[in-house]
Amino acid sequence: MAEAELADLPVFDLAVEGELGAQCAAMAQCIHETGCLVVRDARVTEEDNVKFVDMMQRYYAQSKEAKMADARPDIHYQVGVTPEFVETAKCAGAVASAP
Repeated sequence: MAEAELADLPVFDLAVEGELGAQCAAMAQCIHETGCLVVRDARVTEEDNVKFVDMMQRYYAQSKEAKMADARPDIHYQVGVTPEFVETAKCAGAVASAP
């Protein structure tokens, strides 16, 4: 996703009071349309955010073999790592079937 497109994503603020069902529906629609979700949670500090990003970078810097220990095919890769070529983009089928 291009930087300009990222800036256009809605930000869902968890501190905002309102209809929870409507907010959940809007989040689901955002994920469906963009594959991205931006959430603001006032309980999370900048330090927490930095720690999380650092942890994710360390995880994905591991060797492929180390990450594959986290693969969970028995639950359809809903958690853990997903091996290459298991998932395909939604648009891949449309492009492949285009004349």
